[in-house]
Amino acid sequence: MDSRYADCWFAVDGTNLVFKDVCTGDITGSRFRRRLECLNRQWMPERIIVAFDPDDGTSFRRDLYANYKSNRGPKPEGLEHAIESAKRACYDECVDCVTVSTFEADDVLATVVNGALMVDRRVVLFSSDKDLRQLLLAGRVTQCTQLSRTGDRLNGEFLTERDMAKLNDDGRPVLGALAEQWIEYQTLRGDPGDKVPGVRGIGEEHAAELLSRYGTIDNLCQQAVKLAKVPMPEKKVLAAREDGTLDLMRELVTLRSDVPISAAMMEMEVPA
Repeated sequence: MDSRYADCWFAVDGTNLVFKDVCTGDITGSRFRRRLECLNRQWMPERIIVAFDPDDGTSFRRDLYANYKSNRGPKPEGLEHAIESAKRACYDECVDCVTVSTFEADDVLATVVNGALMVDRRVVLFSSDKDLRQLLLAGRVTQCTQLSRTGDRLNGEFLTERDMAKLNDDGRPVLGALAEQWIEYQTLRGDPGDKVPGVRGIGEEHAAELLSRYGTIDNLCQQAVKLAKVPMPEKKVLAAREDGTLDLMRELVTLRSDVPISAAMMEMEVPA
């Protein structure tokens, strides 16, 4: 048993974990159940909340941008059954299981983080999704990107805000941006996995370079308009600000922390 997580909430992206299991051959949900049992009994967090995407696939982001995730193929065979099995496992383990129409599991996790921090709890996010990097916070929020089992022992690979701050020889973040810049980074470069285009003509390299130089998009825009000759990447960002692209991209990549989860689920009595 591990007491390191006694003051922790574990926020699990159930859709992410089950999808990966199905893609590697488990359509029964049994791997998810075993991991959940291990998390509960070995790491012993204060609470576990598991979030799933809506069953009907609705998303407020698709209402904002019709091409959002339009590059996704059909669901893998067996996914729906595996997700239902995972939800039953949550019930059996007395774990909170949350699905909210039009909001993705990531948005639920962001809301859980917000609630946990309000009652002075640490959070470990369980998902390989890079979108969650925007939630990382030194000493407070960590992401477990990979879970594996060796016999009955559970092992995890973790990503922290400090990991995000590691720099290349050129002084830029190894992962492209700092945790606090991740929303800005994705706003500029887009998110190909979700078919979010970002600012036309920017991409990874320019996004990393611009944020390394200016820190934020707002500062970039403020400084660029003062230049006698505005470089082409900065021109593209300024144009995106003028035509509304920046605001749209930012809204698409920003996780919502105000998902209407029931108040009872988010209430937490803090021991004296």
